[in-house]
Amino acid sequence: MKPAAGAGCTPSEATLLKALNSSDVGDALAPTDTLTDITCYQGYALAQTHPKQADNAEVVFHYTGGAWKAVSGGTSDYCDGFVPKAVRPHLKHC
Repeated sequence: MKPAAGAGCTPSEATLLKALNSSDVGDALAPTDTLTDITCYQGYALAQTHPKQADNAEVVFHYTGGAWKAVSGGTSDYCDGFVPKAVRPHLKHC
């Protein structure tokens, strides 16, 4: 799934869950079956996890190489070094 042209993009929860579950970021966070509060801008997306036995965390995704990839996650500083400053105001919680 390609992000829409221009500023918008629309990755689905299923697409992002698949990217998360096949990543080192997913291995480091508590397992989750759902992602909410998905916001996306210029090839970057942010979503909130809802694990059953841990606190919620945020996950940063980047659309690169023709696919969404989880690049960072946690409860703080997850955007630092991963999301350009110009994109951050467009991602909820970034």
